[in-house]
This record gives sequence, C-alpha cells and structure tokens, in this order.
Amino acid sequence: MSQIKQSPHEAGNVAQAGGLSAEEGYNREGTCARRRPKQGTVAAKILEALEAGKSLTPLEAVEAIGTTRLGAYVFDLRRMGWPIEATMIAAPARGGRVAHVARYSLELASGRGIGDGDEQ
Repeated sequence: MSQIKQSPHEAGNVAQAGGLSAEEGYNREGTCARRRPKQGTVAAKILEALEAGKSLTPLEAVEAIGTTRLGAYVFDLRRMGWPIEATMIAAPARGGRVAHVARYSLELASGRGIGDGDEQ
C-alpha cells in the first residue's frame, strides 16, 4: 500500500514549509536574534536591497530581483529577526483603478523605516 505524503500545510506545520522551526530565530531569552539568509538566495538579495536603503513593492521585486513572492520572503526574513515594516500605498492599476499594495522597508530604532522616501 502506498502512503500519501502530506504537504507541510496539511500536516499543520506551516513554519517548516519555509525551512524554519517555531523556535528558530529566537535566543534563550525568547527575544528575536537576527539571522542572515544564505548568500546568493532570493531572501539574501531582498535583504541586501532593504539594507541598502531601498524599499520594495511586489512589482519592484519582480523587476529588480525576479521574484513574485516578496511577501513570503518578507515573512521568512521577519521570522529570522529582521524588523521589516510594511506600508500600504496606492498604485495605479488597469482601467484607471487604484490598487493598494505593500511597500516594504527596514525599520530603524527611531521608528522610521529606511527608504521611506521617494526613491525608486
């Protein structure tokens, strides 16, 4: 009899789908300790852009990095301890409509994110 393999979501272990356990990324005091993603990965490229002072929208991530999964990588980076802030912005869409999308940036100790300006 063959066994059906469950996806991580079906097994109730969504955290391991991204390669992170629930405990990973936290130090002994229970506070988040920053970890860097492996060099050369998409997550590392996103973090490099954010550390350089850029902010990213999903469309900018497609153009600059080649990923349509910016939100998923931001989720993983947050789990690794990176203080990434999301600001909802209005962006033009087809037919003259307006879409609301997230613009991600790194937070500073002052509370203002890196890249909160008008840079592109």
